[in-house]
Amino acid sequence: MIQAIIYSRQDCHLCEMLEDELKSTYRDLLDILMIDIDEDINLKKLYGLEIPVLIINGERVRLHPVDHEQIKSLMGL
Repeated sequence: MIQAIIYSRQDCHLCEMLEDELKSTYRDLLDILMIDIDEDINLKKLYGLEIPVLIINGERVRLHPVDHEQIKSLMGL
């Protein structure tokens, strides 16, 4: 499985929607890790109000809308 990291914060509706979309689209292909940026001052400074932020294979994925072609490319599909 390929790891996907979603940088989020508590009660982030967009973060939850992104997680649900990834789970339904890439069920057995992605291991999704949610990280709350408010628990790490450096992440909070880095991402601030930009959440959700999706990282796959060390690369930030374009969101709004989710760039599924980029995700597939990063996954080697």
